[in-house]
Amino acid sequence: QSDKRGNTTRPVKMIIHNAGYDWCFLQKYLSSPEKLENNGQMISGKARFGDSTSPLQIDVKNSYKIIPEPLAKFGKLFGLKVEKEIMPYNVYTADTVRTGVASMVDCLKHLPEKDHAQFIENVEKWGCTVCHTTQEIDELFGGPPTTLTHIPQPPPAAVDIIKYAGVYCDKDVITMMDGYAKFREMMFQVTELDIDAMTTLPAIADAFLKKRGCFDGCSIISGVLRAYIQKFVCGGRVMTKGNRKIKTNTVMDDFDACSLYLSALAMMPGFPTGKATNFTAKELNDPTHAAIKSAKAAFCKIHITKVGKEYPIPLLNYKDEDGTRQYTNDMVGRCVYADSQTIRDLVEFHQIEYEAVNGVYFEGLNNTINDVARELYEWRLKAKAKKNPIQVVLKLLGNSAYGRTLQCARPTSIEYLSENAFNKLMDKHFEEVDEFTPIVNHEGVINTYRVRRHRSVQDHANYAHVGVSVLSYSKHIMSKVMFLAQDLGISIEYTDTDSMHLARDRVEDLAKAYRLKYGEELIGKGIGQFHGDFDLDGADDVRATESIFLGKKAYIDKLVGTGPDGEEVHGHHIRLKGVPGKAIYAKCEQLETHPLHNIAGPMQLFKAHYYGAQ
Repeated sequence: QSDKRGNTTRPVKMIIHNAGYDWCFLQKYLSSPEKLENNGQMISGKARFGDSTSPLQIDVKNSYKIIPEPLAKFGKLFGLKVEKEIMPYNVYTADTVRTGVASMVDCLKHLPEKDHAQFIENVEKWGCTVCHTTQEIDELFGGPPTTLTHIPQPPPAAVDIIKYAGVYCDKDVITMMDGYAKFREMMFQVTELDIDAMTTLPAIADAFLKKRGCFDGCSIISGVLRAYIQKFVCGGRVMTKGNRKIKTNTVMDDFDACSLYLSALAMMPGFPTGKATNFTAKELNDPTHAAIKSAKAAFCKIHITKVGKEYPIPLLNYKDEDGTRQYTNDMVGRCVYADSQTIRDLVEFHQIEYEAVNGVYFEGLNNTINDVARELYEWRLKAKAKKNPIQVVLKLLGNSAYGRTLQCARPTSIEYLSENAFNKLMDKHFEEVDEFTPIVNHEGVINTYRVRRHRSVQDHANYAHVGVSVLSYSKHIMSKVMFLAQDLGISIEYTDTDSMHLARDRVEDLAKAYRLKYGEELIGKGIGQFHGDFDLDGADDVRATESIFLGKKAYIDKLVGTGPDGEEVHGHHIRLKGVPGKAIYAKCEQLETHPLHNIAGPMQLFKAHYYGAQ
């Protein structure tokens, strides 16, 4: 290819899993680097490399944005033949990297014992052995290493860790390449779209739904209307019962909705179509709310004058001064933004009375999404039963099907500018620049500038009215079950979006009452159904025998299951937002030997916090 100056460029496409990490190392060797990012996460990038007369034109794509799974899972996800690769990351220090060698004992210290034999096998198979003889060992380490009693044959004394890392990375690249190719093939089979032309999974899902006609007749909205509808966005309900800390020994299930958002797409009335029309003052002031009730898709700001029925876990909510959503029955006198489905649910379950303040409605509904969602759901169930890896594609596609409709406006944009372009911007429009960072190449020369620039949100457009409708119907699916359970006196201790913790011995009572009220089966694997979702490796019939809930996304369940030989299997189900499970177990190990705390295990750690420990 030739550029504007007549120079020959050689295009190169690089697909990197979690490309943002690699880009940090690459960009100082590149010319005119540009990066597309969202909330600090890299989506794609482009740059030039090499001689200016015939450079490589590099296009980098972050495959993690299309396949949001760790590389370690690719073998299982896509049915690939992948060797088990073991990497003792912590053995790589400044000293060992300088010498290129580490003792086998040091390598194994940084690996679980179950991986020792495989690591030794890899070292020998990949030709990474440095020495075996006693003389070589003495010369390299000043004496023999510690004996490894659990290894049947004497292993190599030392490892060429640089060569090992190289082979390891080569195999990772092959796994990533094969997984991406398989995913591309399967995605084309499902959608007839080529992921090479896409940058994110939501973009693929959005293009697929538009291709199938799901958005036909739907208006894209912007400006004041988009800003108004955006106020109706309300994600999943997350709270403990009564917003209190809870400690219980009730045997419980984690009662989970099957693919909640895909179920909502399959069951909702449809996507709102046509243009938005304002309700008239007469329609808003009508005490019967006839116009709002009859509208296909209404979006109204309402003032609540009465809450006829209160629940420990309500649907009513508002945003506090900090922007945190609070679920509460104390809503009389407050205003909420509610679409048609939410208003119907508030009236049915909370028996509210309200006054309409303002609102708009859309004139029609396109229900094509119902058939498409059911098709994806049923196809995935069949693929999962046959252990066909295409079920992964169908799962990811279903979970991303509505996400792009609610894409938020960005008040700033990230641009990469040459020095000349940057200077012109600062001369003429410096007030638009929020911050800038010079990017230096490997020679210490400023290569380009990363500029965060203010932008108008007036031009931003999306399908917020569609996204709001999906979210509302997903909460409707949950509300039917949760309010019926609470009416039956079944205590729900905690809920998070698509699941609820409730007493296991009352699940059948709930299923029977649901069947009588709605004429549908509650328990199962189908659309709109629920199932117990606790998981414990190698066990069936898993339940929680003790639970502690500290607040939103902060709880622990002590799990018990039945193993393959009828034995009891024990474990934990832990959620602590922003804190990995390994960090929690590491903290427990640290506190176990502490003279003041003596905390043994995660249950005791959560108990300490329940009773007020900091």
